[in-house]
Amino acid sequence: MVVGDDAQCLVAGTLVTMADGSRRPIEDIRVGDEVRSGHGLGSFAPASVVRVHRSVARDGVAITMRSGRRLLSTPEHTHFAGYELEASVAVRHVPNRRFAPDLGHISAREMRPNPVAGPDLCVFCTVETHIRGRTGGVRPAARLGAGGQALPFTPAALVRPGMVMFGEHGGYDVVESVERVAINAPVYDLDVEPTHNFIAGGIITHNSIYGFRGADIKNILEFEDAFPDAHVVKLEQNYRSTQTILDAANAVIRNNRAQKPKSLWTELGRGDPIKVRELEDEHAEARYVTGEIQRLLDDGVSRAEIAVFYRTNAQSRVLQDTLVRADVPYQVIGGTKFYERAEIKDAIAYLTALINPQDAGAFTRIVNSPRRGIGSTSLSKVLAYTNTTGTSIWDAASEPEQVPGLGTPAVKALRRFMGILHVLRERAEANPPISALLKETLQETGYLEALEAERTIEAQGRIENLEELVNVAGEYDVMTAAEPEREASLADFLQQIALLSDADDRSDDQGLVTLMTLHNAKGLEYPIVFMIGCEEGVFPHSRALDEGGLEEERRLCYVGITRAELDLYVTYARTRNVFGARSFGAPSRFISEIPVELTDREQQQPRGLAGIRARATTWARGGDDAASWDAQPAAAPAFRLGEDVSHPKFGEGVVTGLEPGGIVVIRFSQDGSERKMVADLAPISRR
Repeated sequence: MVVGDDAQCLVAGTLVTMADGSRRPIEDIRVGDEVRSGHGLGSFAPASVVRVHRSVARDGVAITMRSGRRLLSTPEHTHFAGYELEASVAVRHVPNRRFAPDLGHISAREMRPNPVAGPDLCVFCTVETHIRGRTGGVRPAARLGAGGQALPFTPAALVRPGMVMFGEHGGYDVVESVERVAINAPVYDLDVEPTHNFIAGGIITHNSIYGFRGADIKNILEFEDAFPDAHVVKLEQNYRSTQTILDAANAVIRNNRAQKPKSLWTELGRGDPIKVRELEDEHAEARYVTGEIQRLLDDGVSRAEIAVFYRTNAQSRVLQDTLVRADVPYQVIGGTKFYERAEIKDAIAYLTALINPQDAGAFTRIVNSPRRGIGSTSLSKVLAYTNTTGTSIWDAASEPEQVPGLGTPAVKALRRFMGILHVLRERAEANPPISALLKETLQETGYLEALEAERTIEAQGRIENLEELVNVAGEYDVMTAAEPEREASLADFLQQIALLSDADDRSDDQGLVTLMTLHNAKGLEYPIVFMIGCEEGVFPHSRALDEGGLEEERRLCYVGITRAELDLYVTYARTRNVFGARSFGAPSRFISEIPVELTDREQQQPRGLAGIRARATTWARGGDDAASWDAQPAAAPAFRLGEDVSHPKFGEGVVTGLEPGGIVVIRFSQDGSERKMVADLAPISRR
C-alpha cells in the first residue's frame, strides 16, 4: 500500500457541464475554466477550476441511474448519495442531539438495520445507549440527529441500487445498478472553488482528500485489516525540508491516536529553528509578516519563494490590506482576493445602491441576491422599460406595476424588495456608523439568513468573510471618530474600499507572494512559509473542535508544517477580531506540541494600539441594532512627515507619507526611489 490521494477520479470522456451550459470531456478541462456547480438549496452558479488531477486507474465503478445517466469513476471517488426519505424515515447518530424521528438522513457507511419503536422507523447505524449487555437499543431521549435535504458523502464503492443522487437540475435521480468494471486508462478529477462540486455525466459529484469534504481516515487506518496480505511501504525520506521542520511535524502528528506511525527524515541537515512569534493582535501580526517579507526581499529572496497559510479565508483580509499598502504584490491560490469575493461584492453593491440609487450595475447585482423571485426575465423587462422611458432603475422598481409584461409574482417581489431598500436608505441618510448600517443591511435583506439556511461549510466561510467586512467598517468608524477634521460618510467608506481594490489590481513580472488556506496547501512546497493565526479557536478551528475534528485539524497542521523547505514562521495574536468579536486567545495547542528546542520564540511587548482598532460588534442575529465601538488612543507615530531618516541598505532619505497599518513612505536620495516600509520592523533610524 502506498498512501496517496490521486485515486478519486472520473474516467476520460466523462462530460462536465460548463458554466454556459455546454458540456466538455473532463480531460479537456483546464485551470481557470468555469463549470456549473451546486450552491445549495437546488441553486447552481459558475465556479472556477483551480486544479486538474490526472492519474491512471485499473478498476472502476459504473453507476447507472433510472434516468439513463451513467457515471464511471474510481471506487474511492466521493459522490453525494443516500436514501430518499419517503417510504420510511431514517435517522443518524449525532452527538448531543435528542430523538427526532421525523427528520434526518442516514449514512451509507454504517448500515445495520434495527427495528425501533414502530413499523415506520428504521435505524441504519448503531446507537450508543450505555446499557450493559445491549447494543442497538433506543430510548425516547437517545442521541439521534436531525438533518435536512442533504445527502451524505459516499464513495462510489459504497453506492447501492435504490439510493438517490442529485441530478444536474437539483432533483433526485435513483441509482438503478452498480457494477465493478475494469478501466486500465487515464482518469481525472477537478478541484473546484469555492463549492468543491461539479456536474459530471448529469450528476453532481464531489471530491477531496480532506475529512470536511468527505474523506475518511479509517480508509487508511483499517486498510491492513481489510487486506492482511498487503505489503506496506512507508515513504519516510523527505527531499525538500530541513530536519528541524520534519522533527516538528513528527512531534505534532504523534499526538493523534488515529494515525499510521512514521517518522520523516532527510539528508538536508538540521536547518534553522522554527520562528514562533506572539503578536499583539491581527494588525500587528500582519505588519510583522509584511515586514519580514520585505526584509527577505531585500536579502534577495524571490517573492515566488514565499507563502503565507491561514485556516480560513476571512483571516487574510488584514494581511492583504497591509501587503497592498506596503506595495508587496501577492496572489491568492485556490480562492479569491478578499474584495473580489462574490459575497463582498454583493455587500458593497447593497451599500452603493443605498447611496446612489441610479447605479444600475449595483441594483442588478443585488435585486435577486439572495433569490427573491425576481429572475433574469423580469429584470430584463424592467431594464427595457428604463431604457424606453428614461426612468431610473430605482424609480422603475419602486413602481413595478408600470412595467409592461411584468407578472404579478414579480411585481409583489419587487414591492417587498424596494420597501426594504427604502427603509435602509432612510437609515443611511441619518449617517449611522457604517458597521451598524452594513450589519442591518445584511440582516434585513435576508442575505445572511439565506447563507445560514444553506448549512454548508462554504456558506459558513462566506458568512465569516462578511463578518470580516463588518470589521473593516468598524475600523473605519473608529478612524474617522479619532479624526474630527475628517467627515465620515458612506461615500467616503466606499471610496476607501475602491482604492484598496484598485491598488491590489495590478500585474507583476517578478513573481508574487502566495496566500492560501491550509486546505489548499497540500502538494505545494515553498522555501519560506508563514503559518498565521495559530490560536485556539482559530487553528484548531472552533467548529472542528465542536464536531470532534481535532485530529483532522492536527493533520492539517502537519500538512502546513511540511510545506516549508527552509524557514517556517508560526505566529499567533493575543487578541483577534474573530467572527465580529474581539477575543483574547491562547496559543494553539499545536505550538506547544512542537519541542521548544526546535524553535526560536519571541513575544511582542504590549503597547498602545496604533492606527485603527475596533471593539467587536454583536454579529449574531437579534443583537443590538447599532454596533458599539471604542476608539482606543493611538500611539504616537514613529515618524513625522518631512523627517530625515537613514536605512543601512538604501542610505539617507526623507519621510514623504504615513499610511494606516504603520506604513511609512520614504524617498531615498541615493537612487531617488520611494519605498513603503513597516515602521515598527524596518531598520530605519532618525538622522
